[in-house]
Amino acid sequence: MNASSVVKEHLDDEQFRILNEIAAISAAFGTNCYLVGGAVRDVLKGQSSGDLDTMVEHRCSEIAYAVAEKLGGTVLKVTRFGTAALDIGAIQIDISTARRETYEKSGALPKVFPGTIDQDLARRDFTINAMAISLSRDSFGDLIDHHDGMSDLENGVVRVLHNQSFQDDATRILRAIRFAGREGYQLDEYTERLIRRDVRYLETVSGERIRHEIERIFLEPTSSAMLQVANDLKVLQAIHPALGFDQSIVPPITCDLDDLNLIFYGLITRQVSPEDVEPITTRLMLDSVRAAFVNDIVSIRAIVPSLRLSKFNSETYYLLEGLQPLALGAYATFTDDAEAVKRIRLYLDELRCVRPSITGESLLAEGVPEGPWIGQLLKSLLAARLDGDISSYEEEVEFVRRTLWGGS
Repeated sequence: MNASSVVKEHLDDEQFRILNEIAAISAAFGTNCYLVGGAVRDVLKGQSSGDLDTMVEHRCSEIAYAVAEKLGGTVLKVTRFGTAALDIGAIQIDISTARRETYEKSGALPKVFPGTIDQDLARRDFTINAMAISLSRDSFGDLIDHHDGMSDLENGVVRVLHNQSFQDDATRILRAIRFAGREGYQLDEYTERLIRRDVRYLETVSGERIRHEIERIFLEPTSSAMLQVANDLKVLQAIHPALGFDQSIVPPITCDLDDLNLIFYGLITRQVSPEDVEPITTRLMLDSVRAAFVNDIVSIRAIVPSLRLSKFNSETYYLLEGLQPLALGAYATFTDDAEAVKRIRLYLDELRCVRPSITGESLLAEGVPEGPWIGQLLKSLLAARLDGDISSYEEEVEFVRRTLWGGS
């Protein structure tokens, strides 16, 4: 099959010009050049692509610097795996070296060696990612597809290349779920059976790599459906037995990317016991912000029985004080406990903003001696404000006088 027409149709003029320049420079260095990765999937499906991933057979770094010089771009980085990232105007391009790889043991990073285009495609995760389109002048547009990826692309099937794939690299399990959860895709039956068979190999993968793949799922438009599949296939439980997900409780979520990550961590840990928090945060190598959010979600669930029974605003305030507002808001959206939600919303909308006019500094200025009683007094004063027992500065002054000196 020759895909030159769809390449021209679905890449914009500047992308097409850049690819031709890369191919010409590669030819000058004596190597062929190919379009690979997401751009191949996109153009073959008749879609435009923001990805420009290319592959050469050797001399990758030299080609990258030559491309940057010719097109006025910048080489952002060159890695030990033989890949280079370039920025040319508003377009980012990756150039990689064709390679083969071997895995010494499950979960280990592969050992990488120079290889051919066929060897490179054979090492990839799924058939739909194991295709390339030639950019070389004498074979421009020729599709290289030794694993029937085009057929799987047309049928919307995510299929691994061989039956040891997940044992070699179990992060492919999470990637399979992510690809299959996109519109128009699904896991093929054989790949799903392999996931069920090999899900235990996730224990061989570092927490950092698992966290990276999970957070890529969090950012997908259909992330909830993907996480439900991960739950149903026992993938989340393989990461830690206490993790879980229930798509039916997830409301529409609109927030920035950092908050989105936190909310989904809250959702997969909503049934976690306090004893499991540290093992989970350690397993996923969560930073302090994510770990604190998970801890708050678990703490809120433990507080809810008391919260439901609280009769005074001050009780609600002191139960929830110190917990992150985002964690409280998130919990309120995915619990069906109406009374708890009512108290959380009251705290977020009103109570957390209440402050007495009298402060510790003003008490000291009035001659009240330093000591623990100042903190106790201010806490009692705030409670009176929260519960509506006092509502003005004058009433605060009277409250303080009455508390300190019996009203004299």
